Order: sequence, then C-alpha cells, then structure tokens
Amino acid sequence: MGAIYKKEIRNYFCSPIGYMYIAVFMCLTPMFFTQINLAGQTSGMSGMFYYINIVYIFLTAILTMGMIAEERNKHTDHLLLSAPLNITEIVLGKYLAAISVLGITVVLSLIYPVIIGRYGSASFGRMFSCYLGFTLLWMLFISIGMFISSLTESQFIAAVVTFGILFALLMTENFISNISNQTLANFITACSPINRFNDFQIGIVFFGHIIYFLSFTALFVFLTIQNVDRRRFTE
Repeated sequence: MGAIYKKEIRNYFCSPIGYMYIAVFMCLTPMFFTQINLAGQTSGMSGMFYYINIVYIFLTAILTMGMIAEERNKHTDHLLLSAPLNITEIVLGKYLAAISVLGITVVLSLIYPVIIGRYGSASFGRMFSCYLGFTLLWMLFISIGMFISSLTESQFIAAVVTFGILFALLMTENFISNISNQTLANFITACSPINRFNDFQIGIVFFGHIIYFLSFTALFVFLTIQNVDRRRFTE
C-alpha cells in the first residue's frame, strides 16, 4: 500500500492537479476569511466553511476524477491488478493519497484560527468542531468521487457526475423545502450529510454523526474495492 500511496502523491504533484487544488484553496479562503470574519468582526468559521464547501465541489471532482478512471483509460490498471498487491491495498493507497492532499489544505487553513485567537475572542472548541465536521464531510465526498471514478473510463464523465452528486448533497436543505411528502422529507433529512455537518458548524459534536461519516466513507471505499475487484474477472 505504501508504494501505491507514494506513486499517487507523486502523480498529484507531478501534474497540475495537486498544485491547483492547494492554490485555488489558498487564493479563495483568504478572501472568504477577510470578508466574513475580519470585515464582519466574527470569530465563527461556519460562514467561511459554507463558501469553502462550494469551492471544494469543483476541486474534489478534479482531484478524484482520475483516481481509477485514468488507470482504466490507459489500461495501466491491468499492471496494478497483476502486481503483488491485493485490491484493498491499491484502493486504500489511492484514497489515502487524496486525503493527504485534502489534509494539506486543512493544515494550511489553521492560520485562520490562530489569527482569530491572536486578535479576537475565539471559541476553540467550536473551531475544533467546525474543522472536524469539515474533514469528515470531505473524507466522505472524496470516497464518493473515487467510487464514481471506478465506474467509468472517462475522467470527464467522472468529474461531471461527481460534481453533480456532491452539489446535490450540499443543496439537500434547499431540495427538502420543496418536498410535499413529509415522510420522504424526514428520511432525506436523516440521511443528509450536510445536515449532520451543520451540527458540527454550531459546535455540536454527536458521536453518532462521527460514526455516520466514517461508516459511509468506509462503505464507498468498500464499493470501490468490489468494483475494481469485479473487473479482474470480467476483463
């Protein structure tokens, strides 16, 4: 798994994808922080994370589109599948590499709580909750993007479908208000990751929410493993 992880990290930073992911994040988040926190004189970071989430839909679609699809398109997946590694190690190596790129941006953004703590009154417990929810949400969304990438050979299709699904998940609250069937609306609300994320943003950390995110992340990683493994016997 270590070899796959190193290979994927090298691929991200030998191409524009990794640098673009970090650069776009570091160009836009100071604008959000300045307008929302500094100009608005607030220590809460939920507003900033709201806009970061919208940017991350695009970034995550780009980050994950080639995780499996590129290997299939170039037929280099046959080399991976014949390597002395099991499918789980291959998929986990790819997933952890993508999470590491996400982690770099999260670490870089820690400058904002430092600034708030230095020049204002900050609730570090709520900030921790915001960061925890944000990290869990995008760990899940990256696993969804990876699964979609495993379903097609086209990186473009993978990116578009990932973007569409993640956008729909983020906009769940807006969709729910238009659903007349209350039972269906309640079911979608209960299943919605963004509703659970919103609890983290107001400083509420439920153990059940953490289990929800980790469980669904593991589910999509598992589905990716099964899909890649299935191709070993069908192609």
